[in-house]
Amino acid sequence: MAAFVCIFITTVTLCLVKKHTKEIRLNTSSFLSAWQFALSKRALMGAGIMPVISIAVFYAFVVHVRLSLGRWPGFNETFTSGWLRFHHALAEYLSLGLMASLYAIGIMTLLSFAFKSLRFLSFSCLIHMVFVGFSLGSFLLAPHPFLNWLFD
Repeated sequence: MAAFVCIFITTVTLCLVKKHTKEIRLNTSSFLSAWQFALSKRALMGAGIMPVISIAVFYAFVVHVRLSLGRWPGFNETFTSGWLRFHHALAEYLSLGLMASLYAIGIMTLLSFAFKSLRFLSFSCLIHMVFVGFSLGSFLLAPHPFLNWLFD
């Protein structure tokens, strides 16, 4: 359910791009044969809000575990505290939502390339995919004992 909420929030935010906002012109001449894409600040924030929230919740969970237990959790250890279990579930659902949003954004990107009226969404969708990749990659920067417990 949380994955669908993340997909919905990301999709709606990317669709709320208005042409009236100030734009950042990105010249991609070396990659896409001199096309220019307009990316508004609102679209950039919409593309990056869910990955940034997911990073913040994940690292808040890492700090919460360390401060609550006073050590890193051991192999196959479960949490007895309700707040730690809630925080773990929240971080897990947000990261799953990010991975699931890649499917929805991929479909939206293909549709934006197919229909000229949706063409303004294509670059925002690609930026969202890059942000998701950076956020999922940043999860691996957590301390090794924590990641050893998380991935066991």
